[in-house]
Order: sequence, then C-alpha cells, then structure tokens
Amino acid sequence: MTSAPTIEEHKLSLNRRWKKQQQIVLKIWKRWRSEYSTTFVNRAKWLTKRQEPKEGDILLVKEDNLKRDNWPQQ
Repeated sequence: MTSAPTIEEHKLSLNRRWKKQQQIVLKIWKRWRSEYSTTFVNRAKWLTKRQEPKEGDILLVKEDNLKRDNWPQQ
C-alpha cells in the first residue's frame, strides 16, 4: 500500500477535509472488501473430497467446440 499523500490539512476548509477523509475511508473499505474479506469465505468445493465416477454412472461431458444447446448422444 502506498503512503498517504501529505496534505496541509489545516489550510483546507472543514468541508474539503471531511470529503478527503471520506475518500480515504472509501478506498480503504473497498480494498479491505476485495483483498481481505474474501479470505473468510468457506469454499467447500476445495475442502471436500469428491467421489470419482463409477461404472454405470451418468456423466455430462463438456466439449469446448460445441454450443451449449448441442447435446449429441453417444
């Protein structure tokens, strides 16, 4: 994180100081949400072991070169 710019806050009006502080708080909040808060999400997809398909199971195979509405039967 880069350091905050040096501003002679005593020379700014109260309204401008308040707006500047709100901008700083908003930047910190956005960064916290995007970088840190996502670490709290429990990703069960990666934490649980999936069962391998067995003979007789029905599978859906995705082909990259076919459209989504094309369902060839084999």
